Amino acid sequence: MPSEQAQLSTMEVLIFLKKVALFGDFELEELLNLVAITSEIVVPAGETIIAEGESGSSAYVIVSGMVEVYRQTGHGDVILATLDQSQYFGEMAIIENEPRSASVRARSDCRLLRLDGRQFRRMMESNAVLSFRLVQVFSRRLRRMSQAA
Repeated sequence: MPSEQAQLSTMEVLIFLKKVALFGDFELEELLNLVAITSEIVVPAGETIIAEGESGSSAYVIVSGMVEVYRQTGHGDVILATLDQSQYFGEMAIIENEPRSASVRARSDCRLLRLDGRQFRRMMESNAVLSFRLVQVFSRRLRRMSQAA
């Protein structure tokens, strides 16, 4: 299980989130609201962060380290993507209120920011820019998946 270790200051989290493409257009007040719904976790290499099929209540932003997104098949794990610093995952389940569509494990030791799903949904309801960016993310991911199939 990931461990809670708040090591970054509020200012460091704010500066980091401003560099994440999804949140780059946020104003200071919106970033502060986002910081308020995050917690920092450290995950050791090899540990599963989210499991396919479980209900999703959080999204994650990678501060450092690398994760792999995969699906389990009868022939072993199929890697769908490898993500690293400033990338994010887990947002689909909290938006759709559906079980996780894939698993994610730490490929190296990782420091992550966990975003509270319920609060994140409230932010989306009041922020058209965030909602539109997520639609763009989903579109790109669907395109990649259909090209890989």
